[in-house]
Amino acid sequence: MAKMAIALLKSFVALYVAQAKIGVDTYSQTRDNSVGLLDTLGKIYTNWQNYADKLSLFDGEDLSFGKTIEEWAQDLIMPEDFDPSGATTLSPHESTYRPVSFSFTLGKKTIPQTIRNNDIERAVHNIAQFSDIIAGKTKALYDSETMLRYAIKRQA
Repeated sequence: MAKMAIALLKSFVALYVAQAKIGVDTYSQTRDNSVGLLDTLGKIYTNWQNYADKLSLFDGEDLSFGKTIEEWAQDLIMPEDFDPSGATTLSPHESTYRPVSFSFTLGKKTIPQTIRNNDIERAVHNIAQFSDIIAGKTKALYDSETMLRYAIKRQA
């Protein structure tokens, strides 16, 4: 019998976990039971991710009519020395402006998702698992839109 050492234990556990097929992305049917039945999945676990638009402060209002935005800005006014005589008081002091700029609509994009009848039902054990998958598909739609909007804002 070998004595346990940290290095030996790490090696043993690495081999054990690799052989146990933990976290692999393929599934092979097995019948490792005395009856010869197909081994059943014990749990289906969903790894939910959280996506957020860190630039939501750039969300503008919904434009019901017209889609182009015209932006303009007035320049600040440079101070002048005080004229106690008032000789320039009534002379014109016209405002100046920054060049006008325009923002055009980027157009519509579609995020496609298909949910077929009698598809997911064959892969789950109960309505809770079915509902979880449908909720995941719905969440993916909203998360995809969130990430698209965030990427557009970052690009802008």
